[in-house]
Amino acid sequence: MKKIIFISIILVTICIIYFIILMTNYNQFINHVDKFFNIGSFPIDAVITFRGEKFDLNSIREGYNYEIKYCLRSISKYMPWIRRIYILQNSDAKIPSFFSKNYKKNGIYLFNDNEIIPHKYLPTTNSDSIETFLTLLPGLAEHFIYFCDDMFVMKPVKMDYFFTENGIPIRLKFPRLYLEQVGSFKIKTPPAPGHFFYPHVPIPYTKTEITKYINKYPDFIEYIRSIRTRASLLQSTMDCNKIGLTLPCLQFHSGVDYMGNGISNGLEEFEVSDLFLFPHDIWRIKNCSKKFLSLNDYFIGSTEERDIQRNKLKEVMDDIFPEKSRAEI
Repeated sequence: MKKIIFISIILVTICIIYFIILMTNYNQFINHVDKFFNIGSFPIDAVITFRGEKFDLNSIREGYNYEIKYCLRSISKYMPWIRRIYILQNSDAKIPSFFSKNYKKNGIYLFNDNEIIPHKYLPTTNSDSIETFLTLLPGLAEHFIYFCDDMFVMKPVKMDYFFTENGIPIRLKFPRLYLEQVGSFKIKTPPAPGHFFYPHVPIPYTKTEITKYINKYPDFIEYIRSIRTRASLLQSTMDCNKIGLTLPCLQFHSGVDYMGNGISNGLEEFEVSDLFLFPHDIWRIKNCSKKFLSLNDYFIGSTEERDIQRNKLKEVMDDIFPEKSRAEI
């Protein structure tokens, strides 16, 4: 009888221990799912456009400075509620060298632009054109936040910073200009943004509003897509004035309320973005007090100088974002 009682106690103890282990693993699984797959009222994805790891190019638009690596680390750290992260890169770009073999399992979706953009528009380095195809990314959520690869999240940011509980994107509203078309262009154009400079920050959108916008101005979108390159804003090959628009001609990443149904969150969003002339002010990067940091690469020098500056930035960003991203683990 004593043996039976002893064995029963042992079995009960084992069962309790097993149950504790099972629940611990279950909770870890739930936390993993909640972290990577956005359990909430509606899923929200992130989309990042990326030119690819092109270390050998000394170009203010094509040169690579490890931006995407730290952009991903910042999203993983401060916006863990993002369900999926889509990366759309150039047709000739390879899987980034720092990606682990598990990146797909961790909700990272990598596409080359020739997988969603029709051949007649390729090759293109015109970001304005590329942005008009984002809604074609397979499986993209209705609600998504658009990043450029040189945008970094510097503080925790919640879902309700980008969307209302009803799913309406929260964006800045700028004055709109209705300009008379000039020259031989007779294209139905949207109202132009009544400004030139804009905050370079992540912008929330819905697939529905972008699709409606594209369908409303098909000739204008076709014109944007027909331009294969985009020079600096001051020397734009698109020459938007020809069709009655000021610069920038069309940039979803400008944050302008092009779509017409975003709501204003006041002027506070002006305070969350700083433009840095990479990499002249390391102290400001390390001590950024804003929600978002943007590093615009205007550095022009020799290949050797670019290597020095690139490695300097890498050292700084490793210090700011030491934890690996979902793409690396």
